[in-house]
Amino acid sequence: MSSHSLLIKNAHAILTGLPGDAARHAGTDIRVRDGAIEAIGTLTALPDERLFDARDCVVYPAWVNTHHHLFQSLLKGEPQGLNKSLTAWLSATPYRFRATFDEPTFRLAVRIGLTELLRSGCATVADHNYLYWPDMPFDTSEILFDEGEALGMRIVLCRGGATQGGRSNRICRRRCARRALIITWRIWSALSAAITARSRRRCAVW
Repeated sequence: MSSHSLLIKNAHAILTGLPGDAARHAGTDIRVRDGAIEAIGTLTALPDERLFDARDCVVYPAWVNTHHHLFQSLLKGEPQGLNKSLTAWLSATPYRFRATFDEPTFRLAVRIGLTELLRSGCATVADHNYLYWPDMPFDTSEILFDEGEALGMRIVLCRGGATQGGRSNRICRRRCARRALIITWRIWSALSAAITARSRRRCAVW
């Protein structure tokens, strides 16, 4: 049983994210079992339990990134997009390259972006995904959830978009909205059977 637990010992401080006096926990140790915090306090190591010496370290809840476009992780520093306004950059880089994203490329981009976030102390990310088009041969939403779950991260899926004028864009927005509703229905149908702490790693916001 203890082989599935981790004991973080001797932390200089444990911050909870709570307001007021509760912001700093009085304990120095944290036991994590099966990916969830089981106990905080002054704890004794169990047989075969993994130990992490947090002496001189501050332990705090992971960060939340509230606005990301993970597929753009492969588009950083693209020359034609440098020194442009937002609208010009969208045309020069993301819109120009998005049709080249097949399933392996999209998955790689998401994995790179999530790994960068995780290494920065972030465990929850709201991805404003706009890589959709009619009859796509793969589901970008499902890939986002799969890659996040593989890394133990919580994914909040948002619908990315840019406000533009013109009749054709209004038609496009209506079509995109219908697509978003279909995706949302599929996601929540899959989750509604069992809402648990782990299932909350997959959220959709439209």
